[in-house]
Amino acid sequence: PAEFENERVRVLRRTLQPGESSGMHTHAANAVAVAMTAGELTVRRPAAQPRTLTLHEGGVQWLEAGTTHDLVNAGAAPIELVDVELK
Repeated sequence: PAEFENERVRVLRRTLQPGESSGMHTHAANAVAVAMTAGELTVRRPAAQPRTLTLHEGGVQWLEAGTTHDLVNAGAAPIELVDVELK
């Protein structure tokens, strides 16, 4: 469920436990992703090699509409992410 939604944005919050996967999904809209906690995140994309990112608390990343990926918490602590989708 959305944390907040109006006619311009939808805000989603997700917590991944160590080893937990988000499951493969596609972002329907452009979005800004904010790491609320630091950690290690492995990003899997179709037809691409997985890559592991070091997240920093407050770090921000742009996501294009149509981005398809699976996120896996590769660290030892929970990771909290917030996506702000633009409508």
